[in-house]
Amino acid sequence: MDWDYAVAFSRNLGLVGEAEQERLRRATVAIAGAGGMGSAHALTLARLGVGGFTLADPDVYELANFNRQAAAELGTLGRNKAEATAAMIRRINPEARVRVLPEAVGPGNVAEFLAGADLAMDGLDTFAIEARRLLMRAARQRELAVVSAGPIGFGAAWFVQDPEGMDFDRFLGLGEEEPVEQVLRFLAGIAGQGPHLRYLESRRVDAKTGAAPSVGLAVAVAAGAAAAEALKRLLGRGPRRGLPWLFHFDPYAHHFRRYYRPLGGRDPLFRLRLWAVRRLLPGVRKRVEAGLSER
Repeated sequence: MDWDYAVAFSRNLGLVGEAEQERLRRATVAIAGAGGMGSAHALTLARLGVGGFTLADPDVYELANFNRQAAAELGTLGRNKAEATAAMIRRINPEARVRVLPEAVGPGNVAEFLAGADLAMDGLDTFAIEARRLLMRAARQRELAVVSAGPIGFGAAWFVQDPEGMDFDRFLGLGEEEPVEQVLRFLAGIAGQGPHLRYLESRRVDAKTGAAPSVGLAVAVAAGAAAAEALKRLLGRGPRRGLPWLFHFDPYAHHFRRYYRPLGGRDPLFRLRLWAVRRLLPGVRKRVEAGLSER
């Protein structure tokens, strides 16, 4: 059968209009990271019919990625994640415009990474705090929204840095702290409360490698939520709540909460969550320190 974009994505119609589907076809999304979250973002957006992608990731696929990463399979073992994810996108949409940077997002390439993008997606490792802050600042300077989502236990937490809303640094009260403190603030901000604290084994977190308990179903939840936020911004429709709003959904625990935190990192409750992260996750500071020292 000959390829036909209109036929391939015709079942989207009724949830998006024909003109909106064409806008998705012309849109370009820059995805930082092509591992668990990045490859899932790419897969979900590709099936929405998004036509343009920029992917950045320096890592290669390993066997330990198979439980949750969309492009991880026997044929991609040892292959760069961004390149393998690009191939996955093209198998869904052979006319997709995909640009690959097989390297980490950093000061030397962030402008190239965001060039031509209509939206950015944060698929970075939890401990990649410097790259995440750089991405958020660079996108804000270009008036681009950044959708950030990640698996938390059997669920997901997500937020959006909109150009006109609160910025990421203010939301977490980030300044010139040492990197380990910044990571702890990030963990407190997105995962400092919720049902996962009752069942997730924190001793399984390995800051040296960035490995943490994570299952494919949670990645799918996060990718679906992030894609919904991306769609609304690409099409300019629907309820849109950026920072200081944060969302958390855990289908295992039948838990959904949305949090509004206008004081960001200055909120006394945030400081309490930060204290709780240090207390409830014994040894997390040492693991983060060890991990960051080897990166």
